[in-house]
Amino acid sequence: NLACRHCYVGKMPSGDNLPSQKDWLDFICQSIDGGARIISVVGREPLLTPDRTIGILEKINDFDPKVKIGLVSNFTLMTPEIAARLRKLKNFYIDASIDGLEKEHDFLRGAGSFQKAILGIKNLLKAGFDPKDLFVSHMIYGNNMRTFNKFCAFMVELGIKRFSMSPYCSRDANDSLIPNVDQYCEWIEKELIRKTVVAGAEMYVKIDYLSPTITKEMKKRFVRDDHLQEDMYGRLFIEVGRGNQKLFFDYMPIPAEFLYSLRINHKGWATFCQSMIEKPEIGGEGIVHISEGFEAMKKAIDNPRVKNYYRF
Repeated sequence: NLACRHCYVGKMPSGDNLPSQKDWLDFICQSIDGGARIISVVGREPLLTPDRTIGILEKINDFDPKVKIGLVSNFTLMTPEIAARLRKLKNFYIDASIDGLEKEHDFLRGAGSFQKAILGIKNLLKAGFDPKDLFVSHMIYGNNMRTFNKFCAFMVELGIKRFSMSPYCSRDANDSLIPNVDQYCEWIEKELIRKTVVAGAEMYVKIDYLSPTITKEMKKRFVRDDHLQEDMYGRLFIEVGRGNQKLFFDYMPIPAEFLYSLRINHKGWATFCQSMIEKPEIGGEGIVHISEGFEAMKKAIDNPRVKNYYRF
């Protein structure tokens, strides 16, 4: 529903040939039986179809309440009615995509989107949603680096203390907003490690594969293998203590993406996040479709030719 400058997903296609809710639930239940422990709805705005999206999450709760479920939203469509339904979900977290204060956020996502998102956050909290299960996902670029502290203070005043950060990424390799390696890593060192941004806040810095050059440098500077910890879902992280502020580097070795993380696009095709940026031509058809079942998908992604194509 927005036209974000950095979006690599594209426009929503016609719903005529999309998997049905039953198709998704059949595949998700197979995946859970096969060992999936986290199911998240991300990409394109999930709340454009709230009944479908929340209905799937509710069914996952019913099928296996131990499975962690999540939702990533720009929050512009978070009405009091939607918020009330989300509050009832169990073992659930939600990410709000907020990229700075009004000027910096609207620069990326369009005029008026910041105020709508803040209203959505207020609606969710008024519904009684536990703020510890609400993360602000923040994409770092040149403009919002300078106002990060003010942004965090503003969000904490709303009751939100958990922040997830990643570098700005784009399909356009020449996009002037993409931070260079030194700029991004030095910002982390100066603003997150040496300072306490906001007392009581938790900062999660993603070390992933969307920006390979930055990832390698971050691993070299900030990750010590003897300090890695694993949570109950198999995610690896390192904690850097900063008094009454917690700083985490969410770390996942690139080859492990095949074991831990798989992205199913809106058409039901299995792809990887990196492929959606570097190989946009496969946005419509990926490796294998959910209609073929979870076991077929496991077999397909373990193929050495597939791993080589996706550069893992």
